[in-house]
Amino acid sequence: MHAFAHTIRKHKLTLGFLLIILLFLSFGITTVRGLFALGRLTQTIYEHPLVVSNASLAAGLNMTKMHRSMKDVVLSDSAAELEKALQAVAKSEADVYRQLDIVRENILGPEGQTLERETRQLFINWKPIRDEVIRDLKAGNITKAERITKAKGAEHVHLLETKMLELSSYARQKADAFLQDAESKRSQLEAITIFLSIAGVFISVVIAFVTTL
Repeated sequence: MHAFAHTIRKHKLTLGFLLIILLFLSFGITTVRGLFALGRLTQTIYEHPLVVSNASLAAGLNMTKMHRSMKDVVLSDSAAELEKALQAVAKSEADVYRQLDIVRENILGPEGQTLERETRQLFINWKPIRDEVIRDLKAGNITKAERITKAKGAEHVHLLETKMLELSSYARQKADAFLQDAESKRSQLEAITIFLSIAGVFISVVIAFVTTL
């Protein structure tokens, strides 16, 4: 009889340890999964919306530089100055395309992809304006070149800058949505952790009490 009671007590102790192990495993798995989800959201924010926002702002800045360089093209007094200004325009243009490529690679959602395509096409449409200014300069039509740069060119650059700001705003809205999602998951993980901690203490007390009977 004593041996039978000892066997039962031994099994209760074993079962109790198994339950505690299962509890800690559940706690660990839940925590790791929650942290992994938070890490993935954080990585997405840094790899996509923030990258797109920074690239859009950089492209807008290069557009401003490009337009300023076009004014230098029109005001150049020598072939050397003209060549230097044209090189500055070409560099800013290449930088804008590079930033737009970054946007295209990282922007999320069909709305964002459409916005990027519209912005790229608008930028492509700027090239004929630039070419017209250069043709007029080489033909000696300086007044016409100045007028195009200050009117049509400036208006087009303004539209482009507005589009770049739209891209940046879209990206930041995406980042805000991801941050809200991350905060929601953090709150859920915190609640689950508290619940499992309390449950763990309670179950441990119950197991300790049962196994001593």
